[in-house]
Amino acid sequence: MPYTIDWLIEKQVIYVRTYDVVEAQEVINFSIDAEVMRQTSDGLVHLVLDGKDVEKLNFGIGDIRKMSGKLPKSQKRGWTLLISHSKIIKFFASVLTQISNIRERHFDTVDESLIFLDESNIGLPDLETMRTKYQALHDDV
Repeated sequence: MPYTIDWLIEKQVIYVRTYDVVEAQEVINFSIDAEVMRQTSDGLVHLVLDGKDVEKLNFGIGDIRKMSGKLPKSQKRGWTLLISHSKIIKFFASVLTQISNIRERHFDTVDESLIFLDESNIGLPDLETMRTKYQALHDDV
């Protein structure tokens, strides 16, 4: 699974875009990359995980426990917001995040996730700023 990772909002919100076929090791890899980014921040860092373009998960339910043990633990992890239309991806993400004690929500669009962050009153820039930054990142892909 190729993925891209960058700051959506510097030191506050990470944006990860995944696509094609998702391998278990790649989930662990982008989780480690996100944790390295979180460590540069003084506060909680939220993650928007855009999985709209994932074609297939190349791991099974039996792999979830092994994966959860390899995900980095973090005191700086805020919300993890999964974007996907796939019920199976949402199911696997839900199981993984529950086992790993990660706060997560599922959305059908990135915009819905940004609205959630905006309405959460957690000290982020306004909704239009987040939308503009998302569009700039997405245009680069």
